[in-house]
Amino acid sequence: MTSADGASVVIPCHNYGRFLARAIESALAQSRPAVDITVVDDGSTDDTADVAGRYDVTLVRQRQLGVSGACNTGFAEARGAYALFLDADDELERDALENLLARAATDPEAGMVYGHQQFVDESGAPIVHRPDWERLYKTCLDQDPYRYALRTGHPIRAPGATLYRSAAVRAVGGYQLERAQDLDLTFRIARAFPVLCADVVVLRSRIHGANQIYQYAGGLTGAVVAHRRQRAYVREHPELEADYRTGLRVAQRYWGSRLADQVVQQVRAGDWASAAKGLRSLVRYAPAEAPRLVVRRVRRLVKPAR
Repeated sequence: MTSADGASVVIPCHNYGRFLARAIESALAQSRPAVDITVVDDGSTDDTADVAGRYDVTLVRQRQLGVSGACNTGFAEARGAYALFLDADDELERDALENLLARAATDPEAGMVYGHQQFVDESGAPIVHRPDWERLYKTCLDQDPYRYALRTGHPIRAPGATLYRSAAVRAVGGYQLERAQDLDLTFRIARAFPVLCADVVVLRSRIHGANQIYQYAGGLTGAVVAHRRQRAYVREHPELEADYRTGLRVAQRYWGSRLADQVVQQVRAGDWASAAKGLRSLVRYAPAEAPRLVVRRVRRLVKPAR
């Protein structure tokens, strides 16, 4: 595999040592080998470095910079014409790089190629009872990818199911946000380069206890900031205005409603500091939605039992 036509795999990891071996082994077992594999230990306090040290991969250790910082560090080590950022708790299908690279070869100007995801539980067993996930993560888009992402706030696929052309990543400045970083990168690449779909499952995305603990304030902040960063571009392309407004409203309602529920739970638990912080995030990043979301939940909170 030459760097001129091959792919690098970057695995950012913070305290996911218990999953890391399977992620690394899935990258090493590719039917079309990666040009290089880099694990970035992002300030872990578990056995991440020891696990990575057992394999023929490049290990970079750094103080904790967050997902974006870790991805950028790993990308700086990558020599491939393409790059794939694999979450440490996910696994590639054996022919993932082969299928993604084959699709990329059909249009050398493409900035990204996405495949499909199969969600699995902590043991690796497929999760098959979510038909909405089947539609969302196992179907190629039949519409403009940028407008889709702008309207839905969805980054199309997880980074491990997405092959980026390295030159495109460099052209748009790499990862820039710590929250909603995948959506932000998708926005910047999809509006500047063609986006292709490889109509095959390339990633096993693991759902487990740790990655289901959501920071709703951070989710709201990241999604809204990512959308607002598109405002100048949308002004230059007024045909995108409706998509932009819809996507911003979706982000504010989706994350805002969950954050409002969390605030109510914090009030009930007497955690006033966290509740106040959540309310500040609601007012700042969902100002039009905050009154409705909060008032509805406060009424439920104070409604006398019958």
